Amino acid sequence: MPREKEFEPDVALADAMDLFWEQGYEATSVQDLVDRMGINRFSMYDTFGNKHDLFIKALERYRKETTSGPIGELKNSPEGLNAIRDYFSTMVDHLSGPGGKKSCLMVNSLAEKAACDDEISTCVMENVTCLENAFRRAIERAQALGEIKSDRSPDRLAEFLVTNAFGISVLGKGPINRSRLESTVDTVMEALE
Repeated sequence: MPREKEFEPDVALADAMDLFWEQGYEATSVQDLVDRMGINRFSMYDTFGNKHDLFIKALERYRKETTSGPIGELKNSPEGLNAIRDYFSTMVDHLSGPGGKKSCLMVNSLAEKAACDDEISTCVMENVTCLENAFRRAIERAQALGEIKSDRSPDRLAEFLVTNAFGISVLGKGPINRSRLESTVDTVMEALE
């Protein structure tokens, strides 16, 4: 009979996700992970696999959280431009808050590992696709509401918004102040009209 786990795997995975988010993949050691998760190495390997496997699981968890959170709200809102502005406002609030310098785990992973790791790249690009789809739906709603001209390509505008969202996330990691981020969001919104 298998031995019952003495820890909650979902809680341990959330702890690992937060640590990767704070420190990045390369700067996080296996010892850092087991210390943060409160488990031993055997339990980590037995439950999650090696460090890379755990990182992929952390990225998948993050994607689920964002697709049911901010991305889901953007996708499912009945509004058009207001939904897009709300998404960016939430991002600015996060970046300006106490944990904001962590930025976005997907953006951080794209910058750190996606160019040299196909599995991480695939996971990040799935998140990009989810965000693009949510932006596209909001743009289509905005066009139906007469907020954006109907001759503008929803696909191209969605790509433009994702690029700006990722750029804002990167800048938000640095000493950029809130008013600069808000000004950038205003410019992005003006470009849609």
